Amino acid sequence: MDLPIVRRGLEFLTQSLGRYSPTSASGYSVQDGQQGRKFVVVDGYHIGSIFDRESFQESFSRFPDWLSGAEYEIAQRFEDSTREAAKSLGPRRNSGLHAFSHIDRNVVEALRNSKLANVPLDFMILLGHTGHDRPEDDAEVQILNEGWRSATIEGNHEKREALTVQLQETISRKRDEIRTELMGYIPPSVRASKREDLEQSITGAAHLIFGVTRFPDRSPYPFSVGDQYRRFDVAPSAKEHPDVTFRRISIKNADRNVNMRETGQLVRPVTQRGIYKAFNDTDETGQYLREMYGTVRDHAVPMSGAERIRMVFESILPLHHASETFNELPPYILGTLRASRTAALQWLAIVSTREMGRATLELSDQVIGFYEKFPEIARIKHTVDDEIRSKQRGNFYGGLTIYGPARDWMVWDPLPRKVIQSLDDHPELRQQNYRHTRDFREAILGFLRTYGVNAPNSDGRVTPLDDVDQLDPEKHKFFTLEGVEALRSLMPNYWQHVADLNSPNRGLSSSRYKGIARSLLM
Repeated sequence: MDLPIVRRGLEFLTQSLGRYSPTSASGYSVQDGQQGRKFVVVDGYHIGSIFDRESFQESFSRFPDWLSGAEYEIAQRFEDSTREAAKSLGPRRNSGLHAFSHIDRNVVEALRNSKLANVPLDFMILLGHTGHDRPEDDAEVQILNEGWRSATIEGNHEKREALTVQLQETISRKRDEIRTELMGYIPPSVRASKREDLEQSITGAAHLIFGVTRFPDRSPYPFSVGDQYRRFDVAPSAKEHPDVTFRRISIKNADRNVNMRETGQLVRPVTQRGIYKAFNDTDETGQYLREMYGTVRDHAVPMSGAERIRMVFESILPLHHASETFNELPPYILGTLRASRTAALQWLAIVSTREMGRATLELSDQVIGFYEKFPEIARIKHTVDDEIRSKQRGNFYGGLTIYGPARDWMVWDPLPRKVIQSLDDHPELRQQNYRHTRDFREAILGFLRTYGVNAPNSDGRVTPLDDVDQLDPEKHKFFTLEGVEALRSLMPNYWQHVADLNSPNRGLSSSRYKGIARSLLM
């Protein structure tokens, strides 16, 4: 972190405070934060430290001791270095906001889930949220990932395997670098006994950061979530404490939620233009914003309908594997929900999973609304309604991975973005997308209920996720899909499939995108 830049930026803001507070002619204000910091507000939009957000301060009113003084200082310094690393990434692809806004929104979502669950966050969770994108945003890792992807597309399996080894070695080294960085932030005044506790938490946080990250060389996205949501109950040699699993689930869920809500415009267009103007002002405040946060765009770029369907699909297996985890836990953990940190972390994981289900439901409704504007969808809407009512009478939605659209999207998930976008180009493809989204929506509703233990996927008789006191682990089970592992076993040559879908020599050259899109109907 370039501390002189920070000091200079704060001096700039202090000098301009009278000129730009409470609201400048450009529509933004500079305000006092904690511990001498400043932050900028544009039409209600906060640009500044996570620690100066109202929701962060509110969390201390609710849970006064969830961060110690030393943990607070370490987390602040890690935020500074993460913001510095993020600013070179440029604006976010869809929202156009500065890169660090994603981290800021992750922590805000985590605080929201903490409030809903009435469970405090902790030092490891905060560091996990702050650093969760550091591994995949690292320049060295990105270069290796691109080389790995090229080797996969070329069908050069020997090169791909060599790059896999190199990637894993690099990732291990990067994890150690983050751990070392965090260790260096421990205040010198901390006593030896407390230092040992901090070092253990930092080691755990570094593992969390790299456990949340999805590396394509290890497993394709549809399968990787099984590792992320179920790692505590795998082979004995790889067991981990449930606390680690629950923390990782909570972090992963919050990240998915903010991604699903960032499919285009995040703030009003007039606010976005104000943010752009503030960043590009020629005065000290504009210079400070650019030095601290990088760049923004004055407009958003919305995702296509098909891109949003892929995001909906990518929630299905996380919801499934989270349900498996919650179903397989000993009943006493759920039965003593307020008696231990493990139980509290589990409830935080359950609530965050519920919120991910709700966010996915919102996104599916958004996609359905998008498609229903097309005349070819209006013509089939009532037919699709009838089809869904018929499917509800059986177990179609419990077997979505066997004979439903989840099976198709498992195969299509690695398609390049441009090809996915092309799935909206033709009326018949839009009809297919609409049907798929309607089916996904029905399955998602299942994940928001629990069921009797003797009829796990029958009609939900209770919906206890709003109130922990309604949840009886002796009687209730969470909804799961059938055939997930069977489907995985049917795809032993997944990377060859990725090569086939991506290689220009096998039908995915830009001149043939439409043909490939049409072939997906077959």
